[in-house]
Amino acid sequence: MKQWGNKYTTELGAQATGKMHQHMLWLMLGVLAVSIILMAIKQPGLGFSLYGLDFFFLADYWTVSLAHRNLFFIWSILLGTLAAAVVSAIGLFILSIIFRQ
Repeated sequence: MKQWGNKYTTELGAQATGKMHQHMLWLMLGVLAVSIILMAIKQPGLGFSLYGLDFFFLADYWTVSLAHRNLFFIWSILLGTLAAAVVSAIGLFILSIIFRQ
């Protein structure tokens, strides 16, 4: 059973090499910036939709980061997604207050 888990943990961590992992970070930050810009120019529907998409980028980024650190793949998925949900919910609350939505 342990070999099975190690195999999938290694495969999850190998999804993105170091350079690709860095590109994921920049893509995530770029989508976040575009969503905030859209909210600022009075396009809240599209801006908040892109912010929702950014949740998936963040969850994937943290999941792969945890797998790189050899955390069991199920824990990587759960913790990465849970952390992304908490951060996204807090950010969504803050952005909704800032842009009065």
